[in-house]
Amino acid sequence: MRKELDICLQKDVTTFLYESLPLCVVLGQPRLYEWFLQHYIEMYLVDAKKGERYNFYALRYAETTSYLQYSKIKEALNFNQVEAAVVNSKVDIVTFLKAQVDCGVYAIVFLNEWAVPHKQSYHKTHWYHESLVYGYDDEKGTLCCVSFDQRRNFTSFEVDYGDFREGFQMICNDPSDIAAYQRYLYLLKPQDIEYAFDLKRFAHQLDNLLRGRMDRIDRYNLDLLDLSTPREDWTYSFGLSLLDRFADILQTKYRDGADISYLDFHILQESRRLMHKRLSYLHAHYLPGGEMEELAGRYGKLADAYDVIRNLFLKLNRLQRTGGGRQRGEEYLQRILTLLQEAGQTETELLTAVRFLVNEAVKARYAA
Repeated sequence: MRKELDICLQKDVTTFLYESLPLCVVLGQPRLYEWFLQHYIEMYLVDAKKGERYNFYALRYAETTSYLQYSKIKEALNFNQVEAAVVNSKVDIVTFLKAQVDCGVYAIVFLNEWAVPHKQSYHKTHWYHESLVYGYDDEKGTLCCVSFDQRRNFTSFEVDYGDFREGFQMICNDPSDIAAYQRYLYLLKPQDIEYAFDLKRFAHQLDNLLRGRMDRIDRYNLDLLDLSTPREDWTYSFGLSLLDRFADILQTKYRDGADISYLDFHILQESRRLMHKRLSYLHAHYLPGGEMEELAGRYGKLADAYDVIRNLFLKLNRLQRTGGGRQRGEEYLQRILTLLQEAGQTETELLTAVRFLVNEAVKARYAA
């Protein structure tokens, strides 16, 4: 017997699995597509600077502040978590997951990827990563999963029941320093709701982006973060204003010879690609007219510019890892900083114009 629940192997948000995996469930439900477009708009940067050095920083969407906690995705998904060791002590994990699928429930499960053939760490290193389980095939003896594969592609694949059991068992038996959130299974089921895009809310979200601020409730949730640095050292930046702070972090860390994560550049590019998709959708469904079409097209070119920035960083990163020329590295860095500044100015101009059109549409709707 084979059974699969509906998923969408989305490529819009893939930087962090704790965001991308639940979205495969959400976008498997066409009625929740506009919920998705209403979210993953605002971002924040939190950092801890002591003197001239940054001890810590993180660039994230406002949707998730820690592992599926205080997350707006609960508007779209029923969410429960159970301790992996408790499940392991009472039932076979494959039997448990098959029963969840039969009830229409998806599961996010952490595995020790040393035991999973589809993973880059297979029989090399003990690495703990999550996979979304959305189906099973008794004839082949496999579970249907989504995660990163051995080539670091975000994709679907099937894991043998025995390999899955071994990877899960290694998590349950590991007494080491794996994070507390990795010791849980996360059970997800789509909410029984219909969602329509709210233009008035979008205008407010654009206002937050342009003014570099965040709503009070979202700020409160950020203060619940459990970071490894003293809270009094934290500094938050929001919206488009975080680009200036990020540029300073980039310059400082390069000067200090410290590692800079490729993921930061990926999430900047990813978020702009998603905004371009959002603006194009709004033009097609809510804001017809040549002006909006032109703005969406120009925003697409801005997203292309973030591709260029990301590729420049990869070249810079390669120079750092191979001990390449310092002068060449400085040239790459200055080019990245210049392009970030130009992109920020262009984005401010474009989103200001979009906000005006959205506000006009809202006024017209309420006046009708």
